Amino acid sequence: MTLLTAAAVLILALAAGCGQESGTAGNGKTKFLVGFANSSLNHPWRVAIQDAILGEAAKYPDIQVVTTEAKEQPSKQLSDVEDLLARGIDLLLVCTVEGEPFRPAVKAVNRAGIPLVPVDRNIIGPDYTCYVGQSNLEIGRRVADYIAAELTKRYKEPRGKVIELQGTPGNVPTEHRKEGFHERLADKYPGIEIVASQNTDYTRAGGMRVMENLLQAHSEIDAIYTHEDEIALGAIEALKAAGRMDGSIIIAGNGGSGAALESIRNGEMTACASYSPIDAGTIGMRAAAKILHGEQVPKDIPLEGAIITKDNLDQYERPNMENTDYIHTVDLDSSTLPARGRALHAPALSETQGA
Repeated sequence: MTLLTAAAVLILALAAGCGQESGTAGNGKTKFLVGFANSSLNHPWRVAIQDAILGEAAKYPDIQVVTTEAKEQPSKQLSDVEDLLARGIDLLLVCTVEGEPFRPAVKAVNRAGIPLVPVDRNIIGPDYTCYVGQSNLEIGRRVADYIAAELTKRYKEPRGKVIELQGTPGNVPTEHRKEGFHERLADKYPGIEIVASQNTDYTRAGGMRVMENLLQAHSEIDAIYTHEDEIALGAIEALKAAGRMDGSIIIAGNGGSGAALESIRNGEMTACASYSPIDAGTIGMRAAAKILHGEQVPKDIPLEGAIITKDNLDQYERPNMENTDYIHTVDLDSSTLPARGRALHAPALSETQGA
């Protein structure tokens, strides 16, 4: 899953900051230009979703993709979108850095009258053409239910002390994964106490650093809920260094990377909530192509998720998965969209999408 991105990054360097391109038509002419404003490339999940978009785009000889990387800086992403609009893109795919600071970009895209397709991280408000992603609220609820079930096995009732390691403050997945988890515990499992909840930067190093500090303050921990697999893997490193990796702490990640699946198989990470960047990127680009070709698409395309444990690992693990690979459930050779979703007419490219 790295060759497309490696090639794209090389082109980006040669283009002097104008973006990287992929999927030109066989006759050298491109009918549609798609911009993908990625939040960053500093994380395996972000690399994988970009690779998936580029891989799907290669199926369409009349579509060319230009990508940018915001380095998780909202101001940089606004500038990226301005540059893409100046290049005359026909559709914008985006993984937002943060929802609130992206509002001016939404207005700019709407004024340009082109479709807006958020993938993974949605915008704030309804002014988009099609959103592809999984409910992060549901991820939080699902993990809360899993942890409660495991603690009930241990204590005969859902009680215990939990640490939450969040992602980046302000972005929609972090806020929703927190909200869904907290609400579910408060509503159904009041005996489970969140003793600490701190932000990381969605990286393994960030997870390790924060967990090291929390281990000094908390001698009793029953479970660790993390917003991403890399955070969980960093927490595991901190537990090992502190001599507390004894199997007594439930550790839940999120994503479904090869590294996470290997950790589950080795009995270190207990579980992870699946959220495939391959599914999100592939379906996002597939929806974009249909919009550009005048086909109907749903307003929202929800992706399914599950809790992966040692018991069902074989259903998700692929042969020869690399650590930076991710699970996927979508048929990569297909051109269809998931059946769920509310079908809406794909607006003509000249129509304005909202205010």
